[in-house]
Amino acid sequence: MPRRRCCGLVEQEPCHRQLTPLDDEERVVTLLVEELETIRLKNLTGMDQAACAVTMGVSRATFQRILNAARQKIT
Repeated sequence: MPRRRCCGLVEQEPCHRQLTPLDDEERVVTLLVEELETIRLKNLTGMDQAACAVTMGVSRATFQRILNAARQKIT
């Protein structure tokens, strides 16, 4: 049985949770709240991964996994 997913600390809830590509309106990509938070912390604030992980209250490896999943969905 897999472990329960640990939700990291998020400063504020996003107003949108779905991204729809312009060329394919039937395909919807749903990002988790913590995935959006990792993108925000890493790319918008410019913090390094260790500082981002401490801010969210997760390990650096967990932060890296969440960040990779978010980037995979976005691209």
